[in-house]
Amino acid sequence: MSISRHNIPTPSNLLSSLSLPPTKAMTTPQTFSHFTSLPAELRNQIWRDTLPARIGHGLYPYRKGCICPRWLTPDDLDYYAPDPENNLTIEFRGRGLGLAEFGGTGVKLWGVCREARSIALGWVREVGIGVRTSTKMKTPRPPLFLKAFDAQRDTVYVPEDQWETFICEPLERAFEPDMVGQSHSVGGRLVQSVAVPVALLKRYGSDLATEMLDMQCDLREVLVVLGEGPDWGKQDGGERVLPRWEYEDARQGKYVWNYTRKMFLLDAKYLSRSVRKDWFPRDVNEGMRLELERADVKSFEVRAVVAVRR
Repeated sequence: MSISRHNIPTPSNLLSSLSLPPTKAMTTPQTFSHFTSLPAELRNQIWRDTLPARIGHGLYPYRKGCICPRWLTPDDLDYYAPDPENNLTIEFRGRGLGLAEFGGTGVKLWGVCREARSIALGWVREVGIGVRTSTKMKTPRPPLFLKAFDAQRDTVYVPEDQWETFICEPLERAFEPDMVGQSHSVGGRLVQSVAVPVALLKRYGSDLATEMLDMQCDLREVLVVLGEGPDWGKQDGGERVLPRWEYEDARQGKYVWNYTRKMFLLDAKYLSRSVRKDWFPRDVNEGMRLELERADVKSFEVRAVVAVRR
């Protein structure tokens, strides 16, 4: 049996035909009756092509208690071999922030058929999404697709009313019972990227830079959220399942620290645009400049973003 290439559905049309009921307004067929006759390799490729090549950058709400002590081992680059008792450090563990419930194409594909599910399973594993099923219930619920915080891709969002708690946590952690009387190292394992509402910069001014870079010494990126910030609703204690929020470029500029000139420069791709500058107040800019120079920080970015519910 020969099949014209014009009869092979595109990935988006295929998924739509499998998930949307027909309506009177539809003028094109919503099924592709020859799909099962296609070679398995082609069917699998069509399933794979419905999946996004990558996922967005997540926002996770700050939660106190994610900074924990850890003893370094000989496998750590900064392990101090001459004195094994002098290897206590503190580190940020993003798992404590909760798990974001993931939706989108991968989830829809999961419920189409067994063949599609096998492709979706490979994809969710590849992008770091876990699948939680409820096998103990009389009426099984649909599986939950959950994604933990990934320090390489995601960012901690700190609302205005929790800023002081966030800033002080590394210092206060040293006075908790399990660390009293013990020296420890700081640096290299704390939060590196933080997102804050634009109101925070206007409220604290130049003091923001001193607090930020002195107490949270590993920060190398600040995302300034314009407009409405993310809303995760009321969260109880224990493991949290969160709505999925991501951030996107607000197209209002990105300031990059120039180590040689000791100043922030607007990223070149924004030079030809008319961008707002009020989101990065001059006093905050100057305060950060002084602190970055004092701490001899090599790279740092401040950029405007918007929060998007997924």
